[in-house]
Amino acid sequence: LKYLNFNVVLSTHGRKEKKLFEVAKFCDWVSLPIDGYSNAMTGLMRTDNHPNSKIFNTGNALKSNFKHLKIKIGTVANKKNIQEIFEIGKLLEQNMNCFDTWKIYQYTPRRKHKTHRDSLVISDDEFGELTSLIKERISKDMRIVYSSNEARKNAYTFVYQNGDVNLVNIGDSFGDLLVGNINNFESINFSKIESILGSNHQTNYDITY
Repeated sequence: LKYLNFNVVLSTHGRKEKKLFEVAKFCDWVSLPIDGYSNAMTGLMRTDNHPNSKIFNTGNALKSNFKHLKIKIGTVANKKNIQEIFEIGKLLEQNMNCFDTWKIYQYTPRRKHKTHRDSLVISDDEFGELTSLIKERISKDMRIVYSSNEARKNAYTFVYQNGDVNLVNIGDSFGDLLVGNINNFESINFSKIESILGSNHQTNYDITY
């Protein structure tokens, strides 16, 4: 993809560092997650106790080794962690050297996570209140992007681990639409991608990156 002049964003939990550093040279951005401030919440959100300090160390190491690379910290705001997101922002203020953008996502009940809808979904109003709080109290020097469910509809092309290329967050169900597989590049239906995503894809990229 990089040789074809695509903009490549790698979303990763950051645990498999050897593989991450092998592929980072082909990426424009690497997205790393911080979904909790306390150790208990971090473990709850990611099912392990991988500390935020290791995420910051990974971000620093990536930026040191790959001067072109930028780092995004992603936080998915949901019913369980919403009370900690302001504290996450204060923590990020202390570590602004190891990332370029903080993106806060309103939780989307999609794919396997639909079964957790009732315990995780926050309303548009709750997400708006969180956005206002962060804007008022977190440093203006930090680049922060707020991503509502509505803003992410018809705005992404994902390549999953098996190579499937999917348009995601399609319609009110936030479903996936398979448009090909990266292992057979000629099979990818780029006209379908363009017709469904329109300008949303580029707009979402420009706002975030």
